[in-house]
Amino acid sequence: MEKHKIFHIIKNYKGNNPLLNSMILGLDDRFDARACYLFGSPDGKNLLDSHGKAIYLDMNAKESRLAIIQHLVRLLKSEQPQILHCHKHKTTALGTVAAIFSRTPYVVSHVHGMNRTRTLLTRLINWLLLRHTSLIVGVSERVRTDILSTNWGLAREKVVTLWNGIDIAPANALSLNRKLARKKMDVSESEFVFGSVGRLARTKGHEYLLASFSKIRENCPDARVVIIGDGPLRRDLEDQARELGISQNVLFTGFRSDVLELLPGFDIFVLPSIAEGLSLALLEAMASKLPVIASDVGGIPEVFGNEEIGRLIPSGDIAALGSALLEIYSLDKKDKMLLGENARKRIEDEFNIDFMCRKLVGIYESLLMSGKG
Repeated sequence: MEKHKIFHIIKNYKGNNPLLNSMILGLDDRFDARACYLFGSPDGKNLLDSHGKAIYLDMNAKESRLAIIQHLVRLLKSEQPQILHCHKHKTTALGTVAAIFSRTPYVVSHVHGMNRTRTLLTRLINWLLLRHTSLIVGVSERVRTDILSTNWGLAREKVVTLWNGIDIAPANALSLNRKLARKKMDVSESEFVFGSVGRLARTKGHEYLLASFSKIRENCPDARVVIIGDGPLRRDLEDQARELGISQNVLFTGFRSDVLELLPGFDIFVLPSIAEGLSLALLEAMASKLPVIASDVGGIPEVFGNEEIGRLIPSGDIAALGSALLEIYSLDKKDKMLLGENARKRIEDEFNIDFMCRKLVGIYESLLMSGKG
């Protein structure tokens, strides 16, 4: 039986991507899915390479959009996938045009964040191109609602929600004990750790975490903040910590490839974002049985559901974040453990990789059976 061929189009190769790996390797044997990266070359770290599931076009960044489209058209005519699954806006634009000229039957546009239709020009481009897409996938219900409200003429049934999922097995296998995790971070066993993971960029809201921590530090003298990640705001955040007089209580680890091994060293996970689609870092922290404090933005409330796993706070609200930090800090050990157990159960029930892959297969099946390609 001939397999249904699916190509995922990704703009840049930025290293091994567990979510993409799962979307490609987690399908049943009726499907042959591959990743196609427009820019970037293999580095020996991509799991998809060992399965023969990665294609690197390695385009020159200076090449025109027309040249990229032409390259894609040649590839699609040669490989003849039935479904082109495009991730993010620019790739959707390039992929949709290439699909039209290559007569690829189905195009899926996968939207990973909020407010992607920011300008009138973007809205016009979407109006022209999205009529040629078969389906639009949002990573949360709020993202789906945002897509429908900011684009012209989209039928509601054309936009669906697919929650991100994570493989909880690595969280089990790589989660070390607290003592070893803290040794890897150079944090003492006696300290209470408010931890955060994410790119150091404006949308992640780390400046609010620092500001709120500075206001409650006297009430939790054994606490410190550990921020895992790197990005354009690192120097600004380090300067802010110095200006607030908390630099001795804040650790910036920089980029770490062993995040799952470090999470057990946290006492509370904090996600102070001002914009999110659906945070994988949040899911990983919950899988590691951590209580969580997170901003009420994007798909985050959907992750919380009705479970008691921590606290949702308004984004950018320093006072509310500080109160939540102090409240969870003050809980006894048993109550904090219960929040973490609830968080883990929420991932097992709704945000595991098997659940996501089953729904993705259903999306592909509905397209292939529709006969509208």
